[in-house]
Amino acid sequence: MKRRNFEKTLSALILCFAMLFGLLSVSASAYNKEFVSETHDVFKSTSATLAPGVEQYINYAYAKDGNQMVYYVTVADISRDDVVVQTSYKDQYRNRVLGMSKLTEQVASANEYYSDPASPQFISEYYNVVAGVNASFYNMTTGQPMGVTFIDGVSFGTSSYDNFFAVLKDGKTAVIDYSKNLGKYVDENGESTIWQAAAGSQWLVRDGKDVTASASGSYNTQRHSRTCVGIPAEGKVVFMVLDGRQEPFSCGGSMHELAQIMLEAGCVAAVNLDGGGSTTYASRPEGSDKIEIINRPSDGSERSISSG
Repeated sequence: MKRRNFEKTLSALILCFAMLFGLLSVSASAYNKEFVSETHDVFKSTSATLAPGVEQYINYAYAKDGNQMVYYVTVADISRDDVVVQTSYKDQYRNRVLGMSKLTEQVASANEYYSDPASPQFISEYYNVVAGVNASFYNMTTGQPMGVTFIDGVSFGTSSYDNFFAVLKDGKTAVIDYSKNLGKYVDENGESTIWQAAAGSQWLVRDGKDVTASASGSYNTQRHSRTCVGIPAEGKVVFMVLDGRQEPFSCGGSMHELAQIMLEAGCVAAVNLDGGGSTTYASRPEGSDKIEIINRPSDGSERSISSG
């Protein structure tokens, strides 16, 4: 992979499965005020700059049935040379050993690994993760990610799940696609052009439209804690975590409600990631040098997960 020159204050997002990752733009409050949601109404939104090119929004909304929803949106501008979105994993999968670890542990491992000049994947001595979410579905015994999974160009997923989110080796191109189209992402030498990737289940938004009408079964139609990823225009990536199973604080959401949130954030493509007790959002608050769990995991505490 061709290395890019990074500015002194490099910011990293880690999707926690562990991964740290328009035609519509994301507004200053992480929702498009012109968009009229079919499922909820935002009544409060707070914003913070986690690092140049990385914005965080915490939104409070009422679902149409009156229940409260609380969700966390991170927007990463990967068109910048000092912002990267990467997959995370236990020990950054550096020994090629499967396992599970907490998102905060994966963040610490990534900070150490990518800031060490002796590391084969050294990026910058200023590498610093500012936000992360859980990512892939996984075998809860072995930690094996299910579906397309890449970390630093190494594939270690399975054939499960039909969809995936990826960042290509240029570091600036994000895609959401069907796993059957993996053959598109190969260079002239027959090598994959995928740098980081995580598998998703249900498409939420495709070509700027909510495509959840056919999502059936209780997992898709009932409300749960959720994590998802989407792509707006302008070289950005949107991660969204929705707290659930905690009424009256936050009721969670169905796939349809997720899709409406991602359209609200300006996404033209979005896919659902692992959720439930795995749903975790961590960030480094303004003025702090420490990553903290920001959402309320429905298990009551941070769970060990596969990728992020």
